[in-house]
Amino acid sequence: MDCRYYTLLDILSSEQFRTVILLTAGLDTLIIADLLETNEWNVNNSLLQCLDQVGCRSVDGLAHKLLYEWDNDLYDHRLEKELAKLQTAARRMLERIASTDDDTSWKAERSLPQDGLIKRRNRSPRLAYCAVFNSLTPLWLGSAI
Repeated sequence: MDCRYYTLLDILSSEQFRTVILLTAGLDTLIIADLLETNEWNVNNSLLQCLDQVGCRSVDGLAHKLLYEWDNDLYDHRLEKELAKLQTAARRMLERIASTDDDTSWKAERSLPQDGLIKRRNRSPRLAYCAVFNSLTPLWLGSAI
């Protein structure tokens, strides 16, 4: 008789598992979609599939299961691969933002001022995306220990 405990990493697809990690880290579905280069509908659909596959009633249950498995060292080397994929995705996202900011500021610096003022782009999305690194850093540091 098999008494193996199946973790989220065993049950879910790679993308679903990364979505649960990001949700547990406190990111909203719009930022998760941007990070995973998909749309919010796909992220929500993926979460619904996760709930069904795991048998949880809420995303809080998924988060608690992930944290329980993390705290009890139930993950193997595959976790490091998933975290590396998230780190690569976060870098790509920040590079996209930086290139958009560079393009925007280039245009703003060279365009004619309106009413003597150069309109600057709102930078609040950059702060939201930087939260990705702040929320994932404990996971990356924890996996290295």
